[in-house]
Amino acid sequence: MIQAPHSPDDGARSRTEVALYIAELAAELTKMARSHRLDALGFILDMARLEAENAAKPLQGRVSATRSASRPSGRADPGSDDRQ
Repeated sequence: MIQAPHSPDDGARSRTEVALYIAELAAELTKMARSHRLDALGFILDMARLEAENAAKPLQGRVSATRSASRPSGRADPGSDDRQ
């Protein structure tokens, strides 16, 4: 069994610790759901795992990844003129 990062009353949990703990729990629950052919539930739990893992990453890494992912691939920079 996965152990909680600290007791709920001590206030010592960091956001990263909690997010990683949730990611671990969601991964276990995903396996359980899928092994019992609860596919939709497994999918939702896997999305929760991914979100928790993303929340555990530093903010700067998420912002730059979001910016690069939002630019359509194969398109030139807005200032360039690729007409010939």
